[in-house]
Amino acid sequence: MSEEYDFSDIPEDLYLENIWKNLPVKNIVSLCRTNRFMMKICENNDTWRYLIRRDFNKNFNHNNARAKYVELNNEKWRKIIQTEFKTTYLGDNPVLEYKFLVNNEKWRRLLLKDFGIQYTGKNAEQEYKLVKNKKWTDLLKKDFGKIYVGKEAEQQYYLFKTYNDLFNKMEFDANKPVNMYNTKYIRNIAMLLKIPTRSSLSKDQLYELLVNMSNYTLENLDPQLF
Repeated sequence: MSEEYDFSDIPEDLYLENIWKNLPVKNIVSLCRTNRFMMKICENNDTWRYLIRRDFNKNFNHNNARAKYVELNNEKWRKIIQTEFKTTYLGDNPVLEYKFLVNNEKWRRLLLKDFGIQYTGKNAEQEYKLVKNKKWTDLLKKDFGKIYVGKEAEQQYYLFKTYNDLFNKMEFDANKPVNMYNTKYIRNIAMLLKIPTRSSLSKDQLYELLVNMSNYTLENLDPQLF
């Protein structure tokens, strides 16, 4: 009969020197929440002394090693923020601030790339969405003479274009049975709507697809655009 082993059968120093050797601290903390034995290791001052030596190449011989680890880690990320973003951060969560700044920088670059806008504020993602929405709002007015005041202008633009192509240009009626339409007419609508699989679909399949598109458009198009 094979023997069964428990986590507690493994000496703590093996966790520190082998199992945890390459694990990020956030993963170690998550692992410590899994059971009492792991939690005990996380609460052990020697664990954090080891992690200070591992991550910061420093020896720490006092009792508050976990707090010291947090302090050293915050210092590291404050320096990274200073180096990469030329800004001083004095708050308590520099890791979260760094992630915010990276995300903000991504949206700043997209604003410049997509709209030629130099944005220096800290709400670049929100600004991008506002600018993009305005672009599609303007296109709704320019292309279809429609005034839209919501936040989903891009989606509404394409929905109204489908609505316009189906009902205004082609006068499609989803209530009519398929045999009321000839194949050329159905295929012309599919071509107008740029349905990518139209060449491989039969008349009946295209008709069913058009009916579904019609229903979806009518259900999701903002009433103010009718």
